[in-house]
Amino acid sequence: MTDHVPGALRRGLDSLLRTQHPTGSWTDFWLPVGTSDAWVTAYTGLALHAVSCCAWLPTAMREQADTAARHAARWLLAHPHPRGGELDWSVPSNYDKAFADAMEVIPYTLAENAGLNPIEIVTELRNKHVTTGNANFGIN
Repeated sequence: MTDHVPGALRRGLDSLLRTQHPTGSWTDFWLPVGTSDAWVTAYTGLALHAVSCCAWLPTAMREQADTAARHAARWLLAHPHPRGGELDWSVPSNYDKAFADAMEVIPYTLAENAGLNPIEIVTELRNKHVTTGNANFGIN
């Protein structure tokens, strides 16, 4: 892992912990259809749960991520959405973002299962896609 990654991870986790409401949720930016607290809380909570499972991170960071993810899960259970908290497909940017996020899980999972650092691998793939204009790079 490069020298700057642990500090970046620490700052990212600190930012998420700082912006989590005392009730356990996160609030998204205001959209014409309203905020999407359930969606952003579920998404962030799931990401923090994934962080809590990363054995290569310091124990303290994993424990903080786990605590925040559990707090988010309790908030979600206490605030059920009538349609299950789905994305509002009337907001066009949600289609692309949801699909891109879902597709990015594939190289992340492959890297992690291969014992590689998934953050570094996905970041390297993104950089290759952008710098070469070729979106066909993958994990070898």
